[in-house]
Amino acid sequence: MKIFTRHGGAAIFERSLYVLGIRNEYVLYPMYSVVLCVTMRTMNVFFSSLRGALPSNAPRSFCGIEAKWLRAARRGDMRAFNQLVARHQERAYRVAFHLVQDAAAAANITQTAIAHAPNALYEVEDETFQVWLLRQITQRCAAFLQLCPPIAAPRTQIQRGMELLPFPERVTVVLADLENLTTAEIARITRVDATAARQRLHRARCALRDSLLNEAA
Repeated sequence: MKIFTRHGGAAIFERSLYVLGIRNEYVLYPMYSVVLCVTMRTMNVFFSSLRGALPSNAPRSFCGIEAKWLRAARRGDMRAFNQLVARHQERAYRVAFHLVQDAAAAANITQTAIAHAPNALYEVEDETFQVWLLRQITQRCAAFLQLCPPIAAPRTQIQRGMELLPFPERVTVVLADLENLTTAEIARITRVDATAARQRLHRARCALRDSLLNEAA
């Protein structure tokens, strides 16, 4: 019985499914088949809907023009700074929203991080503006959640599972599976090595899988 294809949100959990005995896209242990069909379809729809509703247009590469904008912004050129912000503010907001699950709070966190950026550009040395900005966003989200626990509201299965993750693992899965960032980029944003980033991502995916299986049982 084939339960998923290698695309969309379902594919991100392929490695974790080995724990449940799935090989080459087929269920070897039928007892899991019905639950996993529902689980994979739920994750696929959820992640696809998020990407469709909030498209990403920020490039990964630190291109030459962006390097020029950053150098100019350090000299006080607000036009260059605004170009940097225009390129990365949508992604910054998306990350904040996925982490705090509150649109107003996410907007405020993003605006505050951007407002403080001109006086902190000296910190952006051997990394991209995007890496620096997303680090500021995740740090501010962590501080916000310590002061303001999530408000009880209707949640999807995956959103409930995300809320149960330790914050570092939640950050990692958001950056990897919702924003399609590489392990190297995530490691720089979270200031851990690549191995630690991969381990966090694996733990987060396994925890989400288990959460979905428990709800479907």
